[in-house]
Amino acid sequence: MNWEEYFLSDEEKRLKEELAELREKEREEYERINNAMCYCQAPPDWHNTKDDKDDGNSVFQKVLSIVTIVIISSVILGAIIAFLLL
Repeated sequence: MNWEEYFLSDEEKRLKEELAELREKEREEYERINNAMCYCQAPPDWHNTKDDKDDGNSVFQKVLSIVTIVIISSVILGAIIAFLLL
């Protein structure tokens, strides 16, 4: 556990874990698509497949990323201010 995690609430830790899981899923999906591209010139209509449709998760991931960045930045800023005032 790094020093930042001591300042995070349980909700922030849970969100950070969810973000890590979502990033892992995205990485696996990216690898799956790249592997498919290696074995054929261009898969027919690969953008229009059921798996590639936007089901709202990408918006959720973007919002979650922004919220996580804001929370972590404010925690770091708070720690810096507290350090400077002590």
